[in-house]
Amino acid sequence: MKCNFIFKSLIVFLFFSSYVKAQNYIKAVCKLNSGKIINGYVKNNFNEENELIYFKDNDQEVEFLVKDISELNVGDNEKFISKLVEYHPNRLMSKSVMTQSTIYDLKDRKSKHVLLKVLVEGDVNLYKTFIEGVSLFYFSKNNGNDLVYLEYYNYITTENTWSLNDFFTRQLLKEANCNGYLNNKYQKLNYTSKDLIDVVDKHNTCTNGFSKKFENLNDKDKVYRLYAFAGLRQFYGTFISENLFFNNEKELRASSISPNIGIEFSYILPNRKKNSEIFTKIDLYKIDLVTETEFTKIESGVTQISENFQFNSTIIDFSLGFRYYLNSFNENKNGNLGFDFLVNSIIPTNNNVIYNLDGSIVRTIDFSNFVNNYVVGLGFGTNYSYKNKYIFELRYNFNFDYFSNTSSVQSKFQNLNLNFKYLIFQTKKNK
Repeated sequence: MKCNFIFKSLIVFLFFSSYVKAQNYIKAVCKLNSGKIINGYVKNNFNEENELIYFKDNDQEVEFLVKDISELNVGDNEKFISKLVEYHPNRLMSKSVMTQSTIYDLKDRKSKHVLLKVLVEGDVNLYKTFIEGVSLFYFSKNNGNDLVYLEYYNYITTENTWSLNDFFTRQLLKEANCNGYLNNKYQKLNYTSKDLIDVVDKHNTCTNGFSKKFENLNDKDKVYRLYAFAGLRQFYGTFISENLFFNNEKELRASSISPNIGIEFSYILPNRKKNSEIFTKIDLYKIDLVTETEFTKIESGVTQISENFQFNSTIIDFSLGFRYYLNSFNENKNGNLGFDFLVNSIIPTNNNVIYNLDGSIVRTIDFSNFVNNYVVGLGFGTNYSYKNKYIFELRYNFNFDYFSNTSSVQSKFQNLNLNFKYLIFQTKKNK
């Protein structure tokens, strides 16, 4: 049973991984140095250096060299420019490597053509890039072409002691210090997107009232959602036993419909497209199954016997899942189609499980005490969201054996779940 669960989990995971990978493109506008403008879809995530940009134009994937690109606008709120930048080699080195290199010259530079992500635009423009997985920041003043490297790296002095070049703080003190804002704070600045965006944004707003941020890293901008839902579940149950009489197939089957209600809490993943979320939900519903009475003919005594199974339980269902939408939450579209998969942890309560046999032998067996304390299962489904607030979802759940190993009965339970879900609130509006 455990191997079967792992196998199903793997199949569901591979399906959704392949699907998400296939949907990895996002709308973009690429401006080349030649002046040509291409509208299409870009694949790169730009969390590391890229020498090639993979672009889909009219369903054909093409490659562009970074140095051939002038500007790249991705989605609604990402902008990149292509520049040849300089940096100190120590920024990319570990301390052990620096010990061997012993570079003392603070003016030593290497150069590389990269895509710079625009973080803030205004009187001062702030940029970020990655080289060998390490972040570097740059700025330009008054929309000028001169790009200034914000210096921050470790080095070994001529006396063989470690020192830190945090000259970037003095650079900002000189160039992004409207009304002396940084005079008492510059020494506490960190070489991070959050601190640098905050400094440049405040300077721009103070200087001329205009500042455009392309990246917002404050915790308050994380988006959490709370839903309430109600719906119906169609249950399919099969009871299996070789020790009880049962019919010749040794299985008794049943189906029923039950209402369910619950709440769902989700977190929208801060990826570029903003079209996926991790969610956890709590369902409350009942299982009320009675198998159809099975009749089995025998050659002696009474001509036939009858048997059935009753399974009644109140279920508390905890689940954790991942949901992927075709469109971004930011897009002003009325409809959005999504797909999800989840893992269920099911807790049966108030169990009433009875087996009835009527024939030459009359027998009633209570299996209520043999029901597991919890059951683990899988589910996958699809949903349609209207205006990001009203959601219809359809889900199929694999649920496994409700009976403990000490029982002479096994069970297979599946259910089809149809819900209407309503967004109660979210922490902020997506941007």
